[in-house]
Amino acid sequence: MEMKGYRLFWYDGKKCYVMADEWTRFFKIILETQMSSLSLPPAISEHYGSELPQKCIIQTLEGREYEVTLKMVDNQPTLVEGWDAYIQAEYIEIHYILFFKRINNFHFEIMVTDKTGCERTPIYHFCLDIKKSHIDRARFPIPIRFWRDHIEGNFNNYTKAVIMFNEKVYKVDVIHGNGKRLLQNGGARQFVIDSGILVGSSCMFTHVGPLNPDKVIKFRECFDLTLKGKLPSYLPHVQDFLMIAAITRTDLRIPSVLIDGVVDFFDRENAWPAPIPHQIMSQAHRIQKNALKSLNTKPPHPWVYLT
Repeated sequence: MEMKGYRLFWYDGKKCYVMADEWTRFFKIILETQMSSLSLPPAISEHYGSELPQKCIIQTLEGREYEVTLKMVDNQPTLVEGWDAYIQAEYIEIHYILFFKRINNFHFEIMVTDKTGCERTPIYHFCLDIKKSHIDRARFPIPIRFWRDHIEGNFNNYTKAVIMFNEKVYKVDVIHGNGKRLLQNGGARQFVIDSGILVGSSCMFTHVGPLNPDKVIKFRECFDLTLKGKLPSYLPHVQDFLMIAAITRTDLRIPSVLIDGVVDFFDRENAWPAPIPHQIMSQAHRIQKNALKSLNTKPPHPWVYLT
């Protein structure tokens, strides 16, 4: 006997029901195996059939959109290429629950609940193309429209903020003047050093909730090390840095988070230059020691800036 609005079918030797044509919602609990791909419920698999693979749109409640490939994997429609980018950009963690609302077969809106089981406070980003003045002065402007739309009126203290990056917290001042809002002073200089941001790269600042007036204004920062919006693959990316620094005769700072990959690359290619141009900031003594240990040789010249 069939349930009203559903059709009986068999999946993996088990009796299941297919949703009626007007299905609109389903949810998925995020497990470790679902951070890079996500299979949709078997009950909707018959609605895709031979249409896959196909590009589809994942949309957040805030209106951000991500293009993800939907294809059949083990007879289940599965979100693959592009899903990991959504997971990372939207800070989705294991045991979050994602509620999918079907706009059409290839367009979904997702509502996120965190580990508390409650709907997550909406998050908003702004992107900043890094200029020389941002690095030299260790200050980062907040777009005034972003400030008015998402910060103004939500806090008691508008003079302090924190930037969170790579599990570290940097306390900074919010400077008000000439119609601008700047993240500056305090830990801003150390943030510049630790992150290794480069002129021409893009930083994305995420305003972190919940919007509690008693809490400090928080931003989670991530950056891509792409230049001019072009995204090379990882290892050629390192080569691009070296080439750009050599041609433009600008300081080259490689972030600590990339040093292991840099060392592995030059070791594997047996291509260590002399003098070694991929200097590490002098404050990062521990990283220098680890890199030298990986080299298993004494560099021909001191670790210096490439200028």
